[in-house]
Amino acid sequence: MKSKTFSFVYQYLKSFESNSSNIFDKVLEIGSYAGIFLDQLKYKTNEVIGVEPSRWGYEKCLKKGHEVINLSFEEYFNEYSPREEFSLITSWDVLEHVESPVEFIKSAFVALKVGGYFVFSTLDVENWFPKLMGSKWPWYMPMHLHYFNEKTIRDLLSSNGFELIDKRAY
Repeated sequence: MKSKTFSFVYQYLKSFESNSSNIFDKVLEIGSYAGIFLDQLKYKTNEVIGVEPSRWGYEKCLKKGHEVINLSFEEYFNEYSPREEFSLITSWDVLEHVESPVEFIKSAFVALKVGGYFVFSTLDVENWFPKLMGSKWPWYMPMHLHYFNEKTIRDLLSSNGFELIDKRAY
């Protein structure tokens, strides 16, 4: 299922390419899990790097032949300090897990080339399903440190240099 989803995401992201820019020139995926999105990019980009904090996910990615670094996003940005390096940064369902979403977004902004894209997914607590389920919504869990809605995401992005281009529910 995730493979089909990421295939769709890849095709959608290709629509942002132009003759003068390659959105897939150099890609950073933060939170690579088992490398499912890295699989989509493996032969379609000049360079792709994954950052995965879990040992299990890191080893899965390595077995698939991906370039992946076994660090948290904070450790990665502190150790490597990328500046205007990536044309695309992706992060799937990670934002709700990080201690400081502001630092996460700031770090992504600094690491992007001018005109680069930061594409991510996170939970929306004001979506229909959380509202329907109330306190029984299964994604209310201790490992989710933060919850967002459209306004908090817009504010977080705009206060850290980003412009929200598109938003999709899933």
